[in-house]
Amino acid sequence: MRRELIRLAVGTLGPGELEGIDLATLDARVQSLGLEAHALRTLSRMKKGAGVREADGQGSGGRVGPDAGAGPDVGIGSNVEAGKDAEPRGPEADRIGAGDGHFEDPLLQSWMKELRERVRAGAARNERADEWIRELVRRLAANEVPVMALKGSAIRRVVPGMGGRPVERVALMVPRDRLAVAEALLEEVPYRKEDLTVELHWRPTDDVPPGIVERCWAGSRSLDEETGSQSLDEETGMRVMAPGHRVLFGAVHAARLALDGELRQLADLALEFPLEDREAEVLAEEARAWPPRMVHGPLWLLARWGVPVPAALAERSQVRWWEAGLSLRVLERVVAGDGLAFLPHHRLVSAAHRWLARSGSMTASLLHTAERLTPTP
Repeated sequence: MRRELIRLAVGTLGPGELEGIDLATLDARVQSLGLEAHALRTLSRMKKGAGVREADGQGSGGRVGPDAGAGPDVGIGSNVEAGKDAEPRGPEADRIGAGDGHFEDPLLQSWMKELRERVRAGAARNERADEWIRELVRRLAANEVPVMALKGSAIRRVVPGMGGRPVERVALMVPRDRLAVAEALLEEVPYRKEDLTVELHWRPTDDVPPGIVERCWAGSRSLDEETGSQSLDEETGMRVMAPGHRVLFGAVHAARLALDGELRQLADLALEFPLEDREAEVLAEEARAWPPRMVHGPLWLLARWGVPVPAALAERSQVRWWEAGLSLRVLERVVAGDGLAFLPHHRLVSAAHRWLARSGSMTASLLHTAERLTPTP
């Protein structure tokens, strides 16, 4: 089920691949990883006629929710097509509407309905968070503090298919010389800290190479320009990174965490592809400042899952062809939170971290981790 979960998250699952899957178990994993919006988007794109078999002796073993057999229930957006999908504009909860997905199997149809309701509830929570963010960014703009969204509400609006994705943390970037002003204003705007974490930064991540912060600002786009609407507030001037920089720092963030449980982050990155040629060039050039696999390792993984990552970007991960299968199996277990027969999950994470930070083989990384488990005579 791990492979189906991953492909469901990144949008490359085919209709027939759900056949024989216990939907209750799959749904539990989707919930635990916060992938409801991604799963709904993938299901909404599937062709009619897909179905699942009930487990032998389980009756309605895969049933999810009380309404199996209900009529058509569909996912995010009514105009989803292959490639970079346009998403209807408007209030986020309203965009979790009619789509193309419909299944003859009542179990899948019921799951679609339940997923849609959960995602709509999440979208409503997101919109409440946006009200607070709007007020903060408006105050920052009034005090001449430019703001760029790193993750969270604004990014959710920009990337197609992100409607309803849970937002627990909002990261905003401001110029370094205005950071103190921004922090003071943050304290003046009341919000429920148990519902939302807000971070202010002057750089996208730690240890950035010289000049990249300035290039991020120079290449950034206004939120209104990117979305075609005043999705937060026309007065705020909120900016977002260009897609090449978004993918760069998304990959670096996931790699620094050794991809540990980072399936949702990788699923977010998958929505950025295909990139325009210019953005792919920016990504390739900026990535030279990091060890190759810190950027290209996650992209290689996406490519192996069927995401349209340019081959030139994936190949820079320097994965040896004879170890591709092993590397894939290890990394898939890491992102899904699983272990191997001879190594628990946290040891696999250690091996993945070593592999991402170096140019050595996965075999060497696994052996290094296993040797640390061997008692000294």
